[in-house]
Amino acid sequence: EEAELTSSSPPNFLGGMKHFDVSSSTTGSGDVSPVDTHACAPIGKSTRMQAILNTTNVLLGTGLLALPYTVRCTGGYFSCFFVLMAASGATLFTAKILGKELQRRQARGFPDLALYTFGHRGRIAVAILLYGDIFLCLVLFIIIAGTNAAAVTNSIFLNATIQQDDDDEIVIDAVESMIQWLFSTPTGCAYLMAAALLPATALDDLSTLSKFSAVGTIATVSLVLIVTIAAIARPDAAATDITASTTDSARALSIGLTLYCFAGHALFPSIYWSLEEPEKDWNFVVNISYVIVTISCFVVASAGYLLFGNQVSEQISVDVGKIDPTTGAICCALIAISALSKFALELQPVALGIEELFELFGNISFSSQKNKQLDDATHLVHSDDENDRDDPKACLFFRWSVIKKSRGITLRIGILFAALVCAVSLPGFAIVDSLLGAIFATLISIVFPCAASLYDNSALTNRHKYLCYMTIFLGIIAGTCGTWGAVVEAAE
Repeated sequence: EEAELTSSSPPNFLGGMKHFDVSSSTTGSGDVSPVDTHACAPIGKSTRMQAILNTTNVLLGTGLLALPYTVRCTGGYFSCFFVLMAASGATLFTAKILGKELQRRQARGFPDLALYTFGHRGRIAVAILLYGDIFLCLVLFIIIAGTNAAAVTNSIFLNATIQQDDDDEIVIDAVESMIQWLFSTPTGCAYLMAAALLPATALDDLSTLSKFSAVGTIATVSLVLIVTIAAIARPDAAATDITASTTDSARALSIGLTLYCFAGHALFPSIYWSLEEPEKDWNFVVNISYVIVTISCFVVASAGYLLFGNQVSEQISVDVGKIDPTTGAICCALIAISALSKFALELQPVALGIEELFELFGNISFSSQKNKQLDDATHLVHSDDENDRDDPKACLFFRWSVIKKSRGITLRIGILFAALVCAVSLPGFAIVDSLLGAIFATLISIVFPCAASLYDNSALTNRHKYLCYMTIFLGIIAGTCGTWGAVVEAAE
């Protein structure tokens, strides 16, 4: 169904331009106009409730894990709640603007809007931003999987002993230390998680893997319920050190952490056009979704910090084991599996995006330099005529299929290796989470929708223009502060 948002069909952020005549519709200023606007809008089938579930599922993700840590960074509940309300209000405003612009331009997504608003360079810049956002998400998924896997296995392997003989004591000590490092530390588990992801680089059909996306929703709901119930049912477990001492860089870091919780705008066009009556229902959908998400954020932030105080970790899932080891292990295992499945699902669009960017900048194609010959060979192989299948040209199909698949696998392995290097090099989850919020969420979810709305729109009221300019200004300041905080915290 069109209402379903799975990554089995990877988003093609550069490929949505086929609805525009970029050769004949450009104006003297380099602007691009849509040729057949009504052909761009797909026919939706989802109800309001389905769209609300999709929107909530997009927003309620890994950003929740760091919210109790955000309270610690901001210095208390009031400061954290103020930042949460500001981020929620700003992104809700831009979500509504995005819906209006999608309807006005009849655009499928961000590339369409970027091409119409900023021209070809804007299209490429937005594509780079979107793919950069996904790549940092890949890094984040490895960090999450490694940290939560270490939380599950730590108690098992940390206490494991190996029978030693006196003659082999030194060797066995080294082996035991290596095993414990691999299975009980976040860095070691990150290497194991990357190794577990290697088979996924050879997958072309991700439909089976996409079924694991439901694990992420189960893990998120479980985490919210566990933390909330523990805070209500076990007041004796509340932390005593709940007066946080913080620094300016930590406060700035919290801005990016909070913004990441509301950074789902890149997928909003898909949800918008899945509605039966998008122009009528979109504002209602985002209003209800944001109420649910904002309340969930408040609950997790309050309950998590109340339970663990200044000892709260960057990921609240790691601390759940302090309440109940079994429940904590199950929750961490679900989140680790969810992170692995999301990594494998989002690996494909990044690989496709790199191929497209190479073609744009250098006219290089990783798939085939003889696409016409490959198409002819494919026709011969699948022909019903036996003489066609025996044609020598048919062997091109097999040869180029092998080349295409091997190059695709090599590229995906390279992306996996790059994400692993970044994951083990960066200080931790909070740094990557904050960078995603401060840079990509600010530009994609706040600045871009307002800029697209201000462009060539004489129907805007002065009040709306003022709100857009203020949102852009405050968004840039928040993004700059969040980036500075993440860099300073990483250096420290």
